[in-house]
Amino acid sequence: MSSTSTRVTGGVEDRATYALSNGSDHATDRLVALDHFLDPVTTSVLDRLRVQPGDRCLEIGPGSGSIAWDLAGRVGPTGEVVAVDLDPSRLTPAGNLHIYRHDIRDGLPVGGPYNVIHARLVLVHLPERRQVLRMLADALAPGGWLVIGDFGDTTMPVYTSPSASDTDLYTRVVQGVQRVLEGHGVDMAWADDTHAAMRDAGLRNVDVVEHAESWTGGSTGIRMHQANTRQTQDELLQHGITAADLDRFRELMEHPDFAARSYRFVCTRGQRPPL
Repeated sequence: MSSTSTRVTGGVEDRATYALSNGSDHATDRLVALDHFLDPVTTSVLDRLRVQPGDRCLEIGPGSGSIAWDLAGRVGPTGEVVAVDLDPSRLTPAGNLHIYRHDIRDGLPVGGPYNVIHARLVLVHLPERRQVLRMLADALAPGGWLVIGDFGDTTMPVYTSPSASDTDLYTRVVQGVQRVLEGHGVDMAWADDTHAAMRDAGLRNVDVVEHAESWTGGSTGIRMHQANTRQTQDELLQHGITAADLDRFRELMEHPDFAARSYRFVCTRGQRPPL
């Protein structure tokens, strides 16, 4: 992809290395579950930043666009939100929200400085995550904030289950999905390294908010597992998970007697020192 981006109103641009494309038939279920799980955490962090009317914001990997629209409302008509995604087909530009199909590893499609830069579940997928973080830190205005949210370790203990064999199945499938993602460059240790990486990039006032919750069978959050197994099914089968395993796993994700801990979400913010 060229480093020059064109503002778009749709279109799909998928990289072969990304296992969970927004263009997949099952991406809608995953994005709905993610927004339900994570938007309250993200917006509470943004509340603490005191985003002002007239601010400029950069949203990387907006997915469904829920946080991009939240930021657009905060900065008002005198502000600007630039949203950057490999697949922006779920977003529609309007007013102060501008959308670009672009790979952030190729640089910024629109130069800074920005008062707020936000990326959720993006850097964890990028082998170049540290270089990208430093580039984003450099694009902040003095006093501006970088907010990075990613999933941490995949330890998701089962609280209740119909049987011991179902508990074992859940663990095997979730670990199988993790192996697939790792094969595409995901590093689940990154979330806990982000604090130090922000400090190394010259940011200050760095702090972390973590969130996890219980997911019960049939709940919105746990349907993320179903969507993930459908998007990675071919590779899961190569890792020894059988079609019968996946059928039972998906039944289990709807079972009212099943409950497990969610992913651990780690949201880290850091501030560029004021002049």
